[in-house]
Amino acid sequence: MNLKKREITGYLALVIIVSALLYSYNNPAKINTWLGEFLYKRNNIPVAQLYLEKAFANGVKDSSVRDLYVNTIINSPFDTDAQQKLKNFLSYPIDDDAKRKAMTFLADFRREVYKNYPENYITQTVYNQQVMRWNEIPVTYTFKNTAGVPEYFKQEIENAFTRWEVATEHQLLFTQNDTNPNIIIDFNSDNKVDPNSRKYIVAYTIPSLNANVLQNMTIKFYLKDYNGEYYSKNQVYNTALHEIVHALGFMGHSGDNEDVMHSTKDSKAVVNDKRIELTQGDINTVKLLYKIKPDITNNNNSSGIYTPFLILGGEQRIQKAKMNEAVSYVNRAPNIANGYIDLADGYVAKKDYDSAIKSLKKALKLADSTEMRSMIFYNLAVVYYYSENYPMSEKYILALLKYKDTEDSRYLLAQVYSKNGQTAKSVEEYKNLLRINPNNIEYVIGLTNLYVTERKYMDARKVLRDYIKLNPSERNNPRLKSYGIIRMFI
Repeated sequence: MNLKKREITGYLALVIIVSALLYSYNNPAKINTWLGEFLYKRNNIPVAQLYLEKAFANGVKDSSVRDLYVNTIINSPFDTDAQQKLKNFLSYPIDDDAKRKAMTFLADFRREVYKNYPENYITQTVYNQQVMRWNEIPVTYTFKNTAGVPEYFKQEIENAFTRWEVATEHQLLFTQNDTNPNIIIDFNSDNKVDPNSRKYIVAYTIPSLNANVLQNMTIKFYLKDYNGEYYSKNQVYNTALHEIVHALGFMGHSGDNEDVMHSTKDSKAVVNDKRIELTQGDINTVKLLYKIKPDITNNNNSSGIYTPFLILGGEQRIQKAKMNEAVSYVNRAPNIANGYIDLADGYVAKKDYDSAIKSLKKALKLADSTEMRSMIFYNLAVVYYYSENYPMSEKYILALLKYKDTEDSRYLLAQVYSKNGQTAKSVEEYKNLLRINPNNIEYVIGLTNLYVTERKYMDARKVLRDYIKLNPSERNNPRLKSYGIIRMFI
């Protein structure tokens, strides 16, 4: 009798489990919502958050569930992952109290951050709409082409590095290192100043990137003014204070003429030949930049306390500020290519590709180094790609490859070949890219799509299998789900 009762109880438990599994299978949205609510009430916030995200993926749009999800974010440590989740939540095309709560919390949090860094101009920092900075301290530097350079040039530049260390309370540190330095100070006696306008350009900074990895920053430092006279100690020091910030990743300028990063600060300092001081705005801006998780940095372990979106806000605000700044730079330095490159970036953001191309071609005429020409060729290739002029995009990529061969350029070339119907060439480029970087999902998807288009399904399956074998955690990546039967049992 007892045995029969135990058997009945066992069967009932089995029925309940099977029923629950069937219910879960047929009603994933409801079960994930229920689990999220259940776990939230028991204060298991992180896991509750995961189940609510699954509920959204299953199509749940209920405002009360959305409100609960916002609560799981704002009641947990508001680190960069949480900040990104709140940004993603705001992108959902649903206007309700949950969205307004998220927006209010975000605005309040941003205000609290700005209270700690008042008088900053951090919104001007972006490069191609992204935040770029070094991810490791100390930042290293070296001097290049020093023959014939007065000794005080190097000394005053080092004094400027020291001044920034002190100003940031040693949040930033610098050390000289001639092996793969972050910052290269390259001296050049041939100054392209305009003797008629008397506009001074003592130095400018160029970033070097490969596959969205920051390799180095080069400060092109001139030695003499338009009269052929060496710049003075104060002029070198003042200019170095300004250019070091660019070399740290701040690619814009301040609108306040008291700040060291004002677009005309270096020329005024040259004319007056007085040693300038950093403002609180200068210091707060640099400090805050090195709290933001960068989009572009020198390794794959990007870290920070704040996301770019949290600190900088929306794209329209950034684009307007960058366009105004680019126009100002061109007016100040019409014979320097950098301003026209920035101007082109502003036009691209507005999808005015014709104007962007004109600006870049003007920059190309003024380019005075291989690094600068390489950057312009790449940008021209990208803009022509955006405007769907693939033959011209190919032309500029091939021109770039004569100067500099990078993953970025090869990846763009693979895409251009694909758009041009040159499938075999595109396949070869993707295969070579995967030999270099087999963990890059963009290359995997690009090559897989080509094979699927060509109905080479076994080749496509092999690409996916090799990638998942190297990256088991990517097995359930949503971007790979669309391949359906091709990726079954991998």
